[in-house]
Amino acid sequence: MKTADFVSNMNLSVVIPTYNESENIKKLIAEIAKVLKKQYAIIIVDDSSPDGTAKLAEEMSRKFPITVIKRKGKKGLSSAVIAGINGSKSNLVCVMDADSSHPPALLKKMRTAFENDSSLEMAIASRHVSGGGVKQWPLHRKLTSAIAAVLARPLTEIKDPLSGFFMFKKSIIKNKKLHDRGFKILLDIIVKSNAKRIIEIPYLFENRKRGKSKLKIKVYGEYLAHLGALYLYALKKKRMNRGRT
Repeated sequence: MKTADFVSNMNLSVVIPTYNESENIKKLIAEIAKVLKKQYAIIIVDDSSPDGTAKLAEEMSRKFPITVIKRKGKKGLSSAVIAGINGSKSNLVCVMDADSSHPPALLKKMRTAFENDSSLEMAIASRHVSGGGVKQWPLHRKLTSAIAAVLARPLTEIKDPLSGFFMFKKSIIKNKKLHDRGFKILLDIIVKSNAKRIIEIPYLFENRKRGKSKLKIKVYGEYLAHLGALYLYALKKKRMNRGRT
């Protein structure tokens, strides 16, 4: 069997971290099922949502291929993503938000990219390439997002390394210890995975239509701390590579 055939026949695991997403989760699951149709599984990682998100997802698992991982306490997005990745059974994994800001229709285009290119290691839904963008963001949020991206630029040439919507081969993070705090797990994966074949697919980011945003001031502090740790990681890796030559 050719590699491309192997990828096309392989299940895709869609990891969705949730906290109080009862207003969004049923619609999202139905849309994912409509887009992917077959060869997929959904992994909901819920941090003890008091609004019954996990219960709704479990009810929908009677009809759709859903696994619900219930965690005690609010442990955060990055650790939820890692738990979902670890709980997946396929090598192809997608991470997306539950708040309707990430269009499920793009899942098909992302998976098709892997089917058509066996060397592809990661596909990122990007706001910062031609055709991508954001809708209805206030100026302060556009500014903080731009600053965060500029600060990450020395670590990667990817234009949207802070995207929360991406698909990748799980094999690229084998034996890698990922940072389990904060919101920007993609940047951690990019820096630590050594993935060489990455593409960015444009999409339009939309604000959530239902529910409340989880974005808090402390997230920015966590990002700066994470960024500092990644700079140290990259510097150490560079020194080790020099030592081998």
